[in-house]
Amino acid sequence: MGNPTPNLIDFASLLDDGFIRAADLKILGITPFSNSTRHRLIKQQKFPQPKELAPNIKPFRVGDIREWLKDPANYKAASRNKCRGNERREPNIDQLMEEVCHD
Repeated sequence: MGNPTPNLIDFASLLDDGFIRAADLKILGITPFSNSTRHRLIKQQKFPQPKELAPNIKPFRVGDIREWLKDPANYKAASRNKCRGNERREPNIDQLMEEVCHD
C-alpha cells in the first residue's frame, strides 16, 4: 500500500459564504504566488481580505475568491472597516434628537 491520496477540496462545490484557507488555495493552484506576494496584494487591495475567525485562523471567503478570479488584474477589494482607539464614537444625543424631531 502506498501513501493515501489526500482529500482535495472541490472548490466548485463550496458555497460562496464558505471559507477556504490560503494553503488550500495554493494546493488547488488557485493562487500560484508566494505567501509574501499574497500579503502584499492584500495590503494593496488587489486580493480579497481574509476573515479573522480566531487569532490564528484567517481564511478567505469563497465568494470573494471567486470575484477575484473573474478579473484578477482589475480586482479591488472592499475596504476594511476597522475601529481603532477613539475612531469609534457614540452618536451625539443632540444630533439624534434633531433627526428624530425633524422626520
